[in-house]
Amino acid sequence: EKHPIRRTKEQKEQFFNYLCNEFESDTVCKDVLENKHENLVIGDIERAEIILTAHYDTPATALYPNLMMPANPALNMLYHILIPLLLAFLSLAIACLIVAISAVPEDKVNSVLIPCYLLIYFLSFYLSTRCFTNKNNKNDNTSGVATLVSIAKSVEKKDKVAFVFFDNEEKGLLGSKAMAKKY
Repeated sequence: EKHPIRRTKEQKEQFFNYLCNEFESDTVCKDVLENKHENLVIGDIERAEIILTAHYDTPATALYPNLMMPANPALNMLYHILIPLLLAFLSLAIACLIVAISAVPEDKVNSVLIPCYLLIYFLSFYLSTRCFTNKNNKNDNTSGVATLVSIAKSVEKKDKVAFVFFDNEEKGLLGSKAMAKKY
């Protein structure tokens, strides 16, 4: 409830401060890996017998639904092929419309159409995958964060368990990969 979005550096810092206030500040630290991934840790990773993890960064929201189809790999693959093809087709249609409306001379059409198409395609890709903050991220991954915080509050032998909140999972599992590499 207090920090549902942890996407910007400021939002992540506020969440870190929240953890410091909830737990003894000397048991909470930032494990900065490769000078860019700020995994948040409760406990001592190196001494812990058990390490529980979740990622704390929150994703962007897409303009189209993120359908999960693990039971049917063919449909999953088809979905992931059709979305970029649809974006490519719509981008090309919009670029053609812009070129037609702007009355570009016929000998210059390709020199205008191709950059226009590429600009629209990459802009639409950015808008559909990275641009908007997802305020409804209960399963990605506020539920994991809340679960770890709840378990951390109830664990009696904190020296046996460490809790790691991974950074930059939404950018390609970067925080967890950096931790695996270090430890």
